[in-house]
Amino acid sequence: MKLPPINSVNSKETENFILFNRDRSAIINLYGYCNTNYVRNNKGTMVIVRGAPDPNLTGGWSILGQDYKEIWTNSEKLKIYNRVFPPDSTSGEPLPFGAFAGIDLKTNKASPTTRCADCLSINIKDYKERYKN
Repeated sequence: MKLPPINSVNSKETENFILFNRDRSAIINLYGYCNTNYVRNNKGTMVIVRGAPDPNLTGGWSILGQDYKEIWTNSEKLKIYNRVFPPDSTSGEPLPFGAFAGIDLKTNKASPTTRCADCLSINIKDYKERYKN
């Protein structure tokens, strides 16, 4: 039996991460995490994932921040964010591109929401021992 890659799924904590990739066609594949819809343009891709701390990122993905406030108050991160998801055309203020239902990403602005299942932690070793016959 081939097991999925380990991504700190033993943690009982869950956190949110706003991820960025310069590749506009990039897809995130993190076992044990759920994600919102992608935002894409010719400057890159962004997505929000929810799961255990310290996700094992590959394929050009990087953590832009853990919530909107962290990104919107950092001028370098805000530049990257606004290149992929432009600010409001009237006010110039940044806009949220998505959130998980019931999760506070530190903004009171409306954004499309996605449901996210709880992360399950399964100890395969104990399972194998219990059911080895």
